[in-house]
Amino acid sequence: MTPGRAWACIAVFVLAYNLTSRPGGTLSEHADGWVKRHPVLARAGILAVALHVANLLPARYDMIHRFFAGLRSK
Repeated sequence: MTPGRAWACIAVFVLAYNLTSRPGGTLSEHADGWVKRHPVLARAGILAVALHVANLLPARYDMIHRFFAGLRSK
């Protein structure tokens, strides 16, 4: 699967899930619960993913990149 197709699959899944979820059951509404229970950890995780996807960190500071690079090297 190409990266473009993978992103399209993610987008279709998120859209379909949110359109068919019960009231209050969207993915972002569920994430609100994480933020309420663990505000620092949840926001740090969201920020880490956003910075990784936007490619705004050098590889040495990008923990998500380092994790997957480590898996690939084994």
